[in-house]
Amino acid sequence: MFHMKNTFTSKTLVCSAIAAAGFALSATNARSAAVFTETAGDSFYDSGWSGGSSQPANFGWFLATTTTDPGFAGHFMGDSTTLAGESGGGDINTVGRSWGMFAGSGGSGFGQSDAYGFLKDGSGNDAALSLGQTLSLDLAVNFRNGYKGVAMRDAGGAELFTFNIGGDDYQVLNATTGSGSIGSDYNANTVFHVAVTQTSAGGGTWEITRSGGISDYDTGTYSGLIANFKLYVGQTDGGDANNLMVNNVSVVPEPGAAGLLLIGSGLLLFRRNRR
Repeated sequence: MFHMKNTFTSKTLVCSAIAAAGFALSATNARSAAVFTETAGDSFYDSGWSGGSSQPANFGWFLATTTTDPGFAGHFMGDSTTLAGESGGGDINTVGRSWGMFAGSGGSGFGQSDAYGFLKDGSGNDAALSLGQTLSLDLAVNFRNGYKGVAMRDAGGAELFTFNIGGDDYQVLNATTGSGSIGSDYNANTVFHVAVTQTSAGGGTWEITRSGGISDYDTGTYSGLIANFKLYVGQTDGGDANNLMVNNVSVVPEPGAAGLLLIGSGLLLFRRNRR
């Protein structure tokens, strides 16, 4: 009787683990984000950065600017190290270049530059992160007037996690845990590696790793399912030191729902060993 009870319990655990894995797969977007890496050094950008100048089956850009005179805004390909004069800024370049954005008021106007990155499923359809997938990118910045940063968003455009640089500070906004300043210490050579990992159908974890002149690491959680992101800069002063530089956008897989199946397999092995 005791042996039979343990066997039944083990079978139940195995079935539960496999069912959980199946539920996890079905709970995410039916179209899962393709695994890809996009860098400013790719040949797509030899003639510049524009909407559609990416690998459209896996990832796509939409660029936008908003200005009122004498405001200014734009997108360009450039060298991130020029953020702090002659090769003094953070180096996130691939073959000497990164994506760049600028926007300012010009004194009394308005200027904002945006770049939306949409995840695709490998066939050109909009998609979202699957369980265990990580979306990451690199930012290089110098001056912190105006505002600039990145917002990770769901399919409807709601911001689930925002990393904002402005007001002489570096802040996380809209997160479930970890919102607030991650430290305001300034250095002209500042690089942030921003990564979000979908750990369930209802949310995931965010990580920000700072390097360059200052090293730091922060993490927390967000709620929702990430499908795209928005890069932005606006209302800064003029000059290269106020630009936002970006590179190395990628989606990579990690053990997610497949990990749950492995747990199920482990329980099955445990049951066999118990016999």
